[in-house]
Amino acid sequence: MITDTYFRGGKGNDWITPDKSFASEYGEVSEYKLSPNAKLLDAQTSCADDIASRFLGEPVEDSLSTTDLWYQPDKRFSDFLRKEGYDGFVNDKNIFIANKDILLKE
Repeated sequence: MITDTYFRGGKGNDWITPDKSFASEYGEVSEYKLSPNAKLLDAQTSCADDIASRFLGEPVEDSLSTTDLWYQPDKRFSDFLRKEGYDGFVNDKNIFIANKDILLKE
């Protein structure tokens, strides 16, 4: 679900959320909007399984449940997402940001 305003808790955090109180659990809160051109992958779709399979080099089914990629993405996965043309991904209501250029400071 894309909303108008997102919050990021702590410096260097790669996640944003529409829930300000949740963001505050990770440190000082900053407020952002997303670029209207942001290309985000939905981690709860079969397309996410295709991306996970290509990244891991083996077939993956239900990657949301069977891997940590969508919960603890590392720099390699972040770089891979950008190479695949994605700026990040949506997991539930939270968004992982692989391309910081899509964050527009409030």
